[in-house]
Amino acid sequence: MKRWQSAFSMLLMVIMLAGCSSGNAHLTIQMDGTADLNLTMFIKKSAQRLISGQLDLAFEKLAQLSKAEYRIHKDASGTEYKMFKHFDALDQQNLKQLLGDGQSLTTIEHFFYTRYQFKGQYDMSQLAGWLTKTTNAVGLPTSLVELAAGQLEFEFMLTMPVKLPMTHNADRVDGKTLSWDVSFTEPNVIELDVSVPNVKNIVMTAVTLLLVLSALIIYMVVRRGRIRRAAG
Repeated sequence: MKRWQSAFSMLLMVIMLAGCSSGNAHLTIQMDGTADLNLTMFIKKSAQRLISGQLDLAFEKLAQLSKAEYRIHKDASGTEYKMFKHFDALDQQNLKQLLGDGQSLTTIEHFFYTRYQFKGQYDMSQLAGWLTKTTNAVGLPTSLVELAAGQLEFEFMLTMPVKLPMTHNADRVDGKTLSWDVSFTEPNVIELDVSVPNVKNIVMTAVTLLLVLSALIIYMVVRRGRIRRAAG
């Protein structure tokens, strides 16, 4: 009887934890080269009680370290966490902050376009470890916490300013937005190979060709006029 009650209690706990959290991180790249990063998470009230408010402190610390704006909103259903950061330019420093250390980003410069090849691996299992340490105080077994971490629904989205020729391993594509499902129990691999047009060089080349073509047309018209006058 005690084993059945224990198993039933575990099942209820899994049901309570499953689907208790959802969220996404959305990076939007603008036409002018700036970028906006939005992070949103929602934790149901049942799960919020289990982690004893520790997530609030962790979220605030993350926002402060990232120098990002953040907001924590609580209501009867749970807690919503929002973080926003604007990047004036995606230079090397900002890219390192976004991509993290040890990730592979190759830049290949061509006259008419620049090719960016990115491959990153992100291990989010540390979150399961943090949850384990946090929830051990309320008596939850490690195996249950790890099982709950596997139920967390999180998505990384990347929106480009325009549709560009690219190859990727995204789980979904919606117009200019690529989406990857994020696992908290095994490493996540993100691959992206995109070619970005060099608008300045393209315009300069087009203007040069237009000037050359205009000069050629003027030369032919003047030359034809001289030939006609000479013949007359």
